[in-house]
Amino acid sequence: MAMMVYRSKGSVLSKIGFLLIIIGIAILFITPILVALSIQHEASSQENVSVGVGGCIIILFIPICFGVGSPGILEFTLVITAVMLIATVLLIIFSKKVLETI
Repeated sequence: MAMMVYRSKGSVLSKIGFLLIIIGIAILFITPILVALSIQHEASSQENVSVGVGGCIIILFIPICFGVGSPGILEFTLVITAVMLIATVLLIIFSKKVLETI
């Protein structure tokens, strides 16, 4: 008797989640390197260098945002955070619907 392999949709969602975590960690390591290279390139061209850094910590659904440097960095960080919150809510709704069909 042949054994049937059952692949649930939950395993697909867990693979997508794991992939997103790996991509996030890679971005955390790549971003400072790109900023450093950008500063070095701009400094070598003898121009004024303006650098900004921003971040958000999300606790439940409350974002705590901070920014230092160029004036537009905080607004940019808030927009990115809003997009990430909307994507999170959509993923939660989508995963509940998928898990209900199993």
